[in-house]
Amino acid sequence: ADQFVVAAGVGATTKLVSQSLSSVGMRNRHLGKRLTANIGTALYAMFDKPIWPSGSGRPEPGITQCYLVDRRYIEEEGKMVEEPTLENWFHFPGTVALALTGWFNEFACVMRRFNHLSMSGIVVPTQVRSSNYVDSCGGFHLEFDCDEFELLLRGMRRVARIYFAAAKPDDGVSLYLPTKSLLMRNGRPLKVRSMEDFEWALCQIRKRGPAFVNLLTTHPQGGASLGDVVDTTTFRVKTDCGEQIENLTVGDASLFPQGCEINPQL
Repeated sequence: ADQFVVAAGVGATTKLVSQSLSSVGMRNRHLGKRLTANIGTALYAMFDKPIWPSGSGRPEPGITQCYLVDRRYIEEEGKMVEEPTLENWFHFPGTVALALTGWFNEFACVMRRFNHLSMSGIVVPTQVRSSNYVDSCGGFHLEFDCDEFELLLRGMRRVARIYFAAAKPDDGVSLYLPTKSLLMRNGRPLKVRSMEDFEWALCQIRKRGPAFVNLLTTHPQGGASLGDVVDTTTFRVKTDCGEQIENLTVGDASLFPQGCEINPQL
């Protein structure tokens, strides 16, 4: 072909460009760098009553897909801190069962009350750092630092406040936290039915660190970034010698020089 446009996703694009340059004795030392992604987790809320009653005309479970709540800054202990973006999600029963921590009987009870569930995700964009990169095989190496973890915890608190504010005297709510094992309190599994319960749980999660939380990674970006690997005007791949490969361009999120907080599809 006269022209090749590589748009195969961050991992595959980086691998293809790396192999293509290597096959003709060329390289770009920046290839694979500047990897970022959105790291997130989710809280489930189980309301005592159905969210959509049987006569409401709404489809069960009636949760809107991908509704975003923007980041904001609030005052906390005398200083301004950031709360991250929130996104409500819909998941089918199988993935809900995988995400929830508990015993088999509890899973069964949750599945029978699927129309009582709401789910909200916290999205934290990682920063550009040397420890985050795509290797020559297209594999991701991504770390989550202390500041990003703290931002995730503030997002969990923001979600908890919203759900408890939505509760009513005759319709309480239980929160399911995204931990990899049950949190025990006074010898019994913790039931999160108030902000006091939640704050106790958050303190335990902070002590255990990110490895204790079920995390997911979405929207990878970088690896063939503008300026370093791809020319900012022509989108052609560059080499260490400053040459542009005239018939090889990149056209996906691998060319992003840093991450964005939302889905980069557009």
